[in-house]
Amino acid sequence: MPASGPIGLAIKGYLVAHMARIEDLEPDDPCMSLGTIKRDDYFNGMLIFREQGIRSLAEDAARFVPEIAPLVAGIVDAPAASLIAPNVVRLRPRRGKPPAG
Repeated sequence: MPASGPIGLAIKGYLVAHMARIEDLEPDDPCMSLGTIKRDDYFNGMLIFREQGIRSLAEDAARFVPEIAPLVAGIVDAPAASLIAPNVVRLRPRRGKPPAG
């Protein structure tokens, strides 16, 4: 079904974002919300591509349809860059011979 105008497109985009995030929702997230951005949604201090796209779409959708702002707040309010990632050191496995055992 084609969207009719910017409001229809915003609503369709929100519904697609909701389907993409359904597995990430927590039991206490408001019904039909997009949930919240979590630590696992960042890689090297930046939002992963899928989450960047959903965040951008949610911002645009809320501009056209202000009534859905509470449903996208957990996504829109998240920072694009993680405040904790620069202090995180990722360990790599050692190269060389495997441990004895």
